[in-house]
Amino acid sequence: MPKTYSGSQMLSRTSALIAAVLLGLALLMRLQGEALELRPGVVLFAGLGFALLAALVWGATLRMRRLETDRSDLGESYDALLDTAPGGIIVSDDKGRILRANARAEEMFGYGPGELADQPIEALVPESLRHKHASLREGFAGQPKQRRMGIGPEASLRARRKDGSEFIASISLGPRRTNGGLKITAVIHDIT
Repeated sequence: MPKTYSGSQMLSRTSALIAAVLLGLALLMRLQGEALELRPGVVLFAGLGFALLAALVWGATLRMRRLETDRSDLGESYDALLDTAPGGIIVSDDKGRILRANARAEEMFGYGPGELADQPIEALVPESLRHKHASLREGFAGQPKQRRMGIGPEASLRARRKDGSEFIASISLGPRRTNGGLKITAVIHDIT
């Protein structure tokens, strides 16, 4: 797998490459005797230009590092929110693939840490209802809106544990559009 670089690393590497190319060209011109006759004003102007360029690259690098730190902190806050929620939370994509499940959801469905990731959401639906659930999920992905699953004010659904046993659950859905597509957050409570 190719190595990936952060934005600030790419910016630093790019600026170092530009500086190396410029120094190489200056040295090559000098060695070939093609150095231009430069006046002090031109040298001062070029020097100030390089200093300004260096300051801009340095400032952009600092800003990118700050953004990367903020993004990392935000990810940690998101994980902490999911992990400390009193209900089960499962995040899936619009195709029904589970992306993330908190510890409460794993416990509720009888799965170990990380076992729900990459599973189809239909694995948590009783076998007799899986086909119907898949078509309902596709319909939801076509017109996503925050809602409670089931019918009526006392809506409850059957859910399936890893061992095949079932329980009655209250499930609410919340869609979220991201650069990676539609993500669906399900909040689940065992109400048996």
